[in-house]
Amino acid sequence: MPKRVKIITDFREFPESILSDTVTLIINSLKINKDDFTELPVDVGTLKSQLKKFNKKRTTIAYHGQSTDTRKARKAMQTSLSAIGTWINVSARGNASLLHKSGFPFHQKSKAQGILPRTILTLTPLNGKGKLKFAISRINIQFVRYGMMYTLADNPEKDPSKWTFYYCSKKDGITTGLESGKDYKFVSFGMGTDKRLVYSNPVTMSAQ
Repeated sequence: MPKRVKIITDFREFPESILSDTVTLIINSLKINKDDFTELPVDVGTLKSQLKKFNKKRTTIAYHGQSTDTRKARKAMQTSLSAIGTWINVSARGNASLLHKSGFPFHQKSKAQGILPRTILTLTPLNGKGKLKFAISRINIQFVRYGMMYTLADNPEKDPSKWTFYYCSKKDGITTGLESGKDYKFVSFGMGTDKRLVYSNPVTMSAQ
């Protein structure tokens, strides 16, 4: 049985400018086709206000705390998008014509991606025992997951595939459980349809 077509409901990977343009299209489409979407869980006017706030925070003259304020505004807007998109997916039941009227982008069909490009890993020390903050550069392909391999820096094993695996639910986050005061070496990588992994350049750092 073929899978039903669906619209995207998770916008965490969208760059800010593309997200803004996408939401603008969604708002305009939902207004034009309001008779097809009469019971949305979030009012279009609310989504429009959230978009306005998001754009104001991210494009205004730089100020202390701007990044935090932008993230909060984006999260609120993405929560509304997810609720609306999920409702539309359920209501449309795979009706591509109706889904198209919503203005939401469609999920791309899974396809062979080939070997994914090398990522860039950034580590930052944090207060608190055994913690490091990580950030992995984004691979501009859908359906990519991310991971890291790590080991003590004095481990003579040079093959990262034989180190400890750490699955990253997001491209950035915090690792815990490291031994304080000891140097570790880390690499990051993207995971797609091809099982061959390309590791980032290793980064060495110690947790407090």
